[in-house]
Amino acid sequence: MNKERVSGDKIARILEAARLAATSSSLQPFEIFVIKNQAVKEKIKPVGWNKSVITDCSHLLVFAA
Repeated sequence: MNKERVSGDKIARILEAARLAATSSSLQPFEIFVIKNQAVKEKIKPVGWNKSVITDCSHLLVFAA
């Protein structure tokens, strides 16, 4: 598996695209949390069906409504 880190610039562009994305209410009724801390990703993994991608990624984007 490639352990390449995603640059902060790319993360910023992804977040901006999500902010500008069309929603039915045009209110973007969600928050996006960017998780980089490995210990936090380990805590999230059990509720993500123990998928290794959760802990293998450089940045985990969590959408919360």
